[in-house]
Amino acid sequence: MLTVVGRFIHVVVAEDQFPALFRKGLQALLQKLSALLLQNKASVLREKDIMQEDEANSPSRRIYFAVMMMYIDEANAARYHEAFIHRLQEFMGAIRNPDVLADCVSISRHVLAREYYKALMMCRKLIAYEDERLHNVPASLPAGGRAV
Repeated sequence: MLTVVGRFIHVVVAEDQFPALFRKGLQALLQKLSALLLQNKASVLREKDIMQEDEANSPSRRIYFAVMMMYIDEANAARYHEAFIHRLQEFMGAIRNPDVLADCVSISRHVLAREYYKALMMCRKLIAYEDERLHNVPASLPAGGRAV
């Protein structure tokens, strides 16, 4: 059922029909909406927030991927929680920046509270920090194979 209320479109979809509707063009409609209200419990991510497993190729991205999997597959969140804890501990062991460490603690608190989307958005900060740091590292060793 689709109803328009002011500038909002209210969509009520049976759980078993949800994937079929997406395939039939609901995604195109949603891209044009300014707001979406889901009455059923659903985990919704924007395309730019979705990470494929092969894209989780750095410590911060592995943390993000584990949190994303807990968010989209909450029924099996325990499967991803151990990987999340392990990756977060590794990351925190290598970081000395107090602001980034505080962000790591916040991410952990959000995960414990099952606020996975909030944790995901905080993980974006870790990725930005890591990218900034790695940007200053040469991609390969200079000729001769010895670091300067």
